Amino acid sequence: MPEKGKKLSHKARKQLNLPAGGSWYYTRDPMLQEMGDSKTALPVGWKKPNNKFVFGLYPTREEAYNSIFSMENGRRQAYEVIVDKPCHLYFDLEWEGARDEEHAKIKAFIQTLYQCCRQVCSD
Repeated sequence: MPEKGKKLSHKARKQLNLPAGGSWYYTRDPMLQEMGDSKTALPVGWKKPNNKFVFGLYPTREEAYNSIFSMENGRRQAYEVIVDKPCHLYFDLEWEGARDEEHAKIKAFIQTLYQCCRQVCSD
């Protein structure tokens, strides 16, 4: 059993097929400690074969995305970690069907989402 708070070794990272870069931990809390009050760092969770997670921290969103997207499609098991502080809302939308060159459907989705948020969050 790995030590709580311990960083993953190079060997463990390779066995778990983790993307390059970042700092990786067996548990969430030490990763968040390393993150501190950073405004640019991106914390991620990575699903292991047993459906449990290890946690990584990248100094920037761009570095994380470049590392993750350099991997083969079927090997990407990353999830953004939402920490207990204000953050941006992101959606991972999968698209099936004919190509929407005008982006009409996503624009309609965004407008519907805005309207819903205004109704729910208005004073």
